[in-house]
Amino acid sequence: MGSTTDKDALVASQIAYMNIENDDIKDAVDRYGSATLENIFRVSPSIKKQYINRVYGNKDPKTTKLSEYEQMRFEEAKAFIEEIKNSEYAQWEIVEVKDDNANSGFYGCMIDCGEGQSIFGFRGSESDTTHQLRQDWINADIALFNNILTEQQKAAQNFVKDMNKKYGDNYTTFDFSGHSLGGNLSQHAGITVPANMQNKVGTIYNLDGPGYSDEYLLSHALEIDNMASHVKHYQWSFIGNLLNQMPDEMFQSIRTDDRVYEIYDLEKLTDGALFQKHDTGFVWRWMMEHDTEFFQNGKMDDFAKTVGVVIRKIENEAPGVVRNLAVDGIFLINLFLLAKESENTKEFGKKVCKYFIDTFQNGVHIGMEIWDSIERGISKWAAAGVDFIALFKNPYFRQVNDFKKKAGRITSTYGHLDMESKLISLNNMTETYQNLDHLMKMYKTFLIASADSYREAGKLMLLKEKDIL
Repeated sequence: MGSTTDKDALVASQIAYMNIENDDIKDAVDRYGSATLENIFRVSPSIKKQYINRVYGNKDPKTTKLSEYEQMRFEEAKAFIEEIKNSEYAQWEIVEVKDDNANSGFYGCMIDCGEGQSIFGFRGSESDTTHQLRQDWINADIALFNNILTEQQKAAQNFVKDMNKKYGDNYTTFDFSGHSLGGNLSQHAGITVPANMQNKVGTIYNLDGPGYSDEYLLSHALEIDNMASHVKHYQWSFIGNLLNQMPDEMFQSIRTDDRVYEIYDLEKLTDGALFQKHDTGFVWRWMMEHDTEFFQNGKMDDFAKTVGVVIRKIENEAPGVVRNLAVDGIFLINLFLLAKESENTKEFGKKVCKYFIDTFQNGVHIGMEIWDSIERGISKWAAAGVDFIALFKNPYFRQVNDFKKKAGRITSTYGHLDMESKLISLNNMTETYQNLDHLMKMYKTFLIASADSYREAGKLMLLKEKDIL
């Protein structure tokens, strides 16, 4: 096979999105003598269809109309399958997979590329079901904030350790690859390999995946010092510029298809360009059109730059409570965007909000943290969030001055409440917010008021729905 190329890494990251199971591997070996990708497609043709239809999520492909950019992704997925099934990649053998989707949400695979080379592929975030939403977006993605080790990172590390015990002697080189959350898992798994595997590590690819918290970097400083020089972190959407890069990693923004390259205008949000560009299909299309096996250096768009700066500022310098609030806000905004794509937004929103409220114990814990932190002079971190939102003129945040005035009136009215009354109001408020739109309005009001006074914002969080809206 020779040295691993960027194209090889991209293919491996996509194999991890295919629902290949160990039973498929066994069936391919029993019927055809080997578990090549070609033979696995033969014993389980539905795997190709599942990969192509990922863009639909849990919607019915027969009745669902795709947006312009979703249709692009769908066509690129079809083209990808056609191109690899008739290429040398069809002869890659799937050694073993670890599917823990039912628990932690982790999925990884070990691939035999021939000539003593192996590459590990790690699956990125999924949101087809409520369970995947919880495990990938909440317990894995959002847990990257202020965290030393997530459950999926631990699963990735253990998977590589187990595969090394079983098959390590059969290989001279191990590469690692993953897209999105999978890129973060790939990077973690690659730097934490067992000692007897370190001198076999080739390249560790993070394909447009997020980085790491400062707590993680400190906790894994020795491993990073030993192995980060193997890392190639390629970025092409704002996801790839989240959190902190590892010292000594190679970080590079790359070119993608012209249909999404450098597009970041929020006016295109409803068309999906801002988020759909994270898909690997647009990178694959650029490589095919330019007949290359390597990525080309590109530019980071302004949206990705700004998101990266704001998130790193909050992650690295803000007190813990503000980081928690920022995480809550990112979670709400992501869910809001997912709900916008849902055919039944209201019902989706209700389910999401119920989970949000249950998870954070009806908001009491957050409310108390806010109150305890008021005297610490941390309003500038909330103000940073307002500046970020205002920069891109998000239509949900245009009434800045009106909300500031309303916040002042409300807090002057309710500032006399004792702590018991505040807690009662907080519980009443969280019980009332069963609708996602209301939750978004609450968070919007809170952020804007914070720019003037964090004390006012803390009081504002304790008000009932009728007082806020």
